Amino acid sequence: MPSPLPGMNPYLENPELWPEFHSRMIVAIADALDDCLSRDYRVAVEKRVYLSEAEESLLVGIPDVSITAIVNKTPATTLATVVQPLNIEIPIA
Repeated sequence: MPSPLPGMNPYLENPELWPEFHSRMIVAIADALDDCLSRDYRVAVEKRVYLSEAEESLLVGIPDVSITAIVNKTPATTLATVVQPLNIEIPIA
């Protein structure tokens, strides 16, 4: 019998299971991306993204996984900010 909820897995999205699955999946995605990137990039998990104008900062969101370019390779590393988020399709094997 086909699923009555196309595009949704009621088993995984069960409130008892989803938080653990979601946390583990975020870390797995970050680890997989980190293995593919050069050392000029950094993968972060649930890092807050702010929009800063003048003296005010506005929380834009907290993406599950984000990639930032390392601009300055000194001990106090500076990271470039991502202006627009990228939507990436991850194939399920």
